[in-house]
Amino acid sequence: MTSIPSHHFVLSQYEIRLRDDEVFSLQGAMQTLYVVSGRAWITLDGKDIFLSAGQRMTIPRSKYAVVISAMKRREVVCEIIEA
Repeated sequence: MTSIPSHHFVLSQYEIRLRDDEVFSLQGAMQTLYVVSGRAWITLDGKDIFLSAGQRMTIPRSKYAVVISAMKRREVVCEIIEA
């Protein structure tokens, strides 16, 4: 049996697609959000953050959910990477 060193993290990744009338909520675990296409409106701890295609942000641990939505009546595609 092979052991995994304690400093090695297994990542899981998934994709979300949102249109202008949809929202997605993440619980406040340490994650990275990468915008593949479109423009994302992220609300985190009461602050609004806007990301365009090619941008990424680290979502810190928080007791509040993070809300993601699309902007300008276009679809947004994001990848969520969990550590």
